[in-house]
Amino acid sequence: MFLISIIPIDLKKALKESYDLYLIMNCNLSIVVPFYNEEKNVRNVVYALIKNLQKLDIEYEIILVNNGSKDSTLNIINSLIKNNKILKKVDLKKNKGYGNGILNGLRVARGNYVGFVDGDGQFGFDNLIKAYKKLEKSGLDFCKGVRVGREDGLIRNLLSISYTFFVNLLFFTDIEDINSKPKIMKRECYNKLNLNSKDWFIDSEIMLKIKKNGFKYDEIPLISKKRSEGKSSLGFGAIIQFLKNILVFRIKSFWKTKKPLVTKNE
Repeated sequence: MFLISIIPIDLKKALKESYDLYLIMNCNLSIVVPFYNEEKNVRNVVYALIKNLQKLDIEYEIILVNNGSKDSTLNIINSLIKNNKILKKVDLKKNKGYGNGILNGLRVARGNYVGFVDGDGQFGFDNLIKAYKKLEKSGLDFCKGVRVGREDGLIRNLLSISYTFFVNLLFFTDIEDINSKPKIMKRECYNKLNLNSKDWFIDSEIMLKIKKNGFKYDEIPLISKKRSEGKSSLGFGAIIQFLKNILVFRIKSFWKTKKPLVTKNE
């Protein structure tokens, strides 16, 4: 303790920065998983993630975000992270939105590649592996899933299609399935996006900024499964918030430059 106390402040800062750089350089992939009242899904989701990520034979971390849950989600997360160095916890006492959980998880991520998946397990985690491999081998900046089939009901499907159509119409883009996961990107890409949406609009913010900045991206086809346990927190209020944010985003003249929008990698 005495030796540490006499180290000059500038040297302490340099040592900390060097250690932080060491941590980042030794973690290939960080995956954020937000949970809101998902006590019935947490364990299965985490076990399935670990099982699939082990196949990559890389250094990785899984960041479990308790997004203000009122059930036993936090207690289960605490039990899972004991003696497991690949699992990290972010505990948000109050739910301020889906995007807020994602943002807080990404802030502590140390991987060269960062991304997120939903905590309900509807997107098979083998798709996460496919997205990561495609991102890395194809030299992409960003990769995400696109649903070619859904098992979560006609209404959810129609809402998703309508939302994507409305965004493309308003912003003159050609994005497919905006809200689909997984979403993975290079750290440099994440840093430049400067994300700030705290609600469900975060998926749209990511895709619109990917387009605006000309990042190279592609997609993997997948089929989303029916939720096996628990209840979705996406309700009518979230849909209204979706529409509000789209309009606000457009009114703020997001496209301040005349730089053409890119399409996905061919």
